[in-house]
Amino acid sequence: MELKNKTKFLLVLGIIFVAFLLFNTNKVNATEISDYKCKIEKDGYIFYNNYFNTSDVDTEVKKEINNSIHIYSNKSGINTSTLNDIVNNFKNGKCLVEVSNDVTEAKVIRTVGAPFETKEVEENAEIVVLNNKRYVVVNSKIELSEFSMNDKNYTNVWLYDKFTIKMNDKEQLFVLQFEFYSTDYFRCDVKVVSETGVTYGHIFNTNGIVMGEGLVSIPAKLDFNKTNVEYLSNTYLGETLNIECLGKVPYVGKYGNVYKYKMSLKNVKINETSGTKIINLTDFSYKDSFEVGDFELDPNYTIDNETYVEQTKTNTSTKLKFDLRGNFKGTLKAEEISKNDLIYNKVNEELRNHMNNNNSLYIDISNIYIEDGSYEGPLKLTFYVGEQYNGKYYSICHMKDYMYNFEEFNGIVENGKIEITVDSLSPFGISIFEKKEETPTTDSTPKVDKGEKDETPTTDSTPKVDKGEKDETPKTGTVDIIGYVLGVTLLTGVGIVELKKRLK
Repeated sequence: MELKNKTKFLLVLGIIFVAFLLFNTNKVNATEISDYKCKIEKDGYIFYNNYFNTSDVDTEVKKEINNSIHIYSNKSGINTSTLNDIVNNFKNGKCLVEVSNDVTEAKVIRTVGAPFETKEVEENAEIVVLNNKRYVVVNSKIELSEFSMNDKNYTNVWLYDKFTIKMNDKEQLFVLQFEFYSTDYFRCDVKVVSETGVTYGHIFNTNGIVMGEGLVSIPAKLDFNKTNVEYLSNTYLGETLNIECLGKVPYVGKYGNVYKYKMSLKNVKINETSGTKIINLTDFSYKDSFEVGDFELDPNYTIDNETYVEQTKTNTSTKLKFDLRGNFKGTLKAEEISKNDLIYNKVNEELRNHMNNNNSLYIDISNIYIEDGSYEGPLKLTFYVGEQYNGKYYSICHMKDYMYNFEEFNGIVENGKIEITVDSLSPFGISIFEKKEETPTTDSTPKVDKGEKDETPTTDSTPKVDKGEKDETPKTGTVDIIGYVLGVTLLTGVGIVELKKRLK
């Protein structure tokens, strides 16, 4: 009996010891992560920071000149007082760089003493293992590199760090850059573009840092009859912009997160100073923005011949499914236009005028455009609306230009699709209906017949997880271990009680 009691006693001690090891082993990883609210992980690079939440930043990693690694994060729409806190209280984080298992030693090299006498400082870097991966740990020394203020409050802030990691006789340059913009920050990009989307000039007008992006001149031989100016603002500026050398430039819709204004340059006024011809396309001010932006007509500016390859791309980003076929390059984009948008009302009104007062079975009003590219017509659009509409009538209104001039396409749905050919892209409105006699109505709101599904897009953007779908949400060390600790503690308690009974 005494031997059995000793065995049980040793067993209890063993359980307590294992629990202790499990708890403290996990505590290292849990502490490493829980000390920092923000964990940015992408492409083998992790940045921890104890000031932001993870949702505060969007991150991208890219390779720059000389094969340097650029870790770039930004956040807009920050409360002004919070932005001031960022400048005053930003706490340095840790940058973790994933390395191979054969790396056992690493050094961090920084250049200090700029801009006059500079020298390189070399420090040993810690190497840690997290989740079976090996990382070099760099205590980032982020500095406020550029900023702008409005009434003693920051409107935008750029934080910056640069260092080199030396490991196994190899060196890799890293750049950390964080950009934050307050709710008061204003920016309007001004682009001189061809009718097919080729950008000739690009500047932007802000209430912060003003930059030209190297395209502050445009070709002197540009055909202004086939050239437009586009204003892409992060703020809605009304139905028109008043530009001195153009007049009233109309609003043409929301594209992504920007509000777009557009107008032809065919009637633009050209100024000449000391033999240099210029056009001023940003002579407006908003929220104390800078009134700068002269485009110089450069006789030495050569226009590259655009080369296009015929291709077909499919849109899957909205409920409107379609193919675009033709000669173009860039990224195909489609965005549903909000019912609160001026463009929606203009296109919807045009659709109603061509439907002979029939009720819509289906309606979609979307912007279709090429991002970071251009095209040449003609372009073929095939809309896949579904075979349930076979034999039904359709009407398509294409907003051709900034003056709300439309072209119309009418026909009958066949094989669940609609095919049209256009020379340009921009907002399209599609309506499907059955022809029937109805009492004329002045109500321009599109209706949905009883029994038909309302295609109005929902505003609920909360991601859903189907039952039975695996939850991919990463768990922290503390969450992982708590079940084990409770279980081991319970077993330990039971063992102690049993041991006391036996000893009695």
